[in-house]
Amino acid sequence: MARRNFGPFALVAVPVLTRCATAALQTSREQAPWLDRWMRLGRNDAPDTARARVIRRGSTSLVALLGLVAIGKLYVVTQPAFVGYHIASGYPARAVRWLVDHRSGGETVQ
Repeated sequence: MARRNFGPFALVAVPVLTRCATAALQTSREQAPWLDRWMRLGRNDAPDTARARVIRRGSTSLVALLGLVAIGKLYVVTQPAFVGYHIASGYPARAVRWLVDHRSGGETVQ
């Protein structure tokens, strides 16, 4: 149950947590100017270079590939044959069918 709801939770929670974290960082920057200098320590404010363009294109390509994989998986897991096979293997459908076919004439315990 928890694994099934993790994705929607992440999609909803991340923007909210990001918004709260941004507000907290903005407040802390106003109260502690040294924190702003510390946070800029690893930034590169240099103009756009060829290396930066290659990294950006690689990142964009990776995101596009992951998106295509996600769409492909969504297509596969929504096919009725796939769903039926996994429901039949995960639930005791054959056992229920056998009980219905071989029902005895007597009372069953309920």
